[in-house]
Amino acid sequence: MEPIRFIAHMTFSLTSVTIPDSVTNIASSAFSGCSGLTSVTIGNGVTSIGHGAFGGCSGLTSVTIGNGVTSIGDYAFDGCSESLFDTTTIPGVKLVDGWVVGKRGSLSGNLDLTGVRGIGYRAFGGCSGLTSVTIGNGVTGIGWGAFDGCSGLTSVTIGNGVTGIGGGGVQRLQRSYERAYNRSCEVVRYIIWGY
Repeated sequence: MEPIRFIAHMTFSLTSVTIPDSVTNIASSAFSGCSGLTSVTIGNGVTSIGHGAFGGCSGLTSVTIGNGVTSIGDYAFDGCSESLFDTTTIPGVKLVDGWVVGKRGSLSGNLDLTGVRGIGYRAFGGCSGLTSVTIGNGVTGIGWGAFDGCSGLTSVTIGNGVTGIGGGGVQRLQRSYERAYNRSCEVVRYIIWGY
């Protein structure tokens, strides 16, 4: 099935959307600028949400993400209502239905991501003050660029639920692993590049 593409450019009057299980991905910018949209339910068949898919949906206050989603693009919820984001569960981290989609400011020290469902693209990019990260067993995917620029990382614990790690974003994790264990990270290299 083809991904949903550029719907908002034709239907600015949408207020609520339910994406059925038959849809497998939501293309980049699909609902971008749909400021009247307040509620979205994403079916279990959807595996990826594209870059900026809901960007600029300033009225969006409720999103339910299906269990099939394994990746969320950068800026997927950029420009949405601040009430959409859970920022209390993990201070400084923007969560949408358990998915890390961004941060507030620059984070530092230890970051415990136990209890989150996934980590979106570039979620922690540029957080050079982060020194350790614990990723819980509930996380299945780590997006591209998720920890890019996190030059202070010295310790990373990845839960056993992770089945996919995006390229680029894990280079920092790989370097941290190599520093900590003084050897190459063959498992991460295989997941990223397939060799």
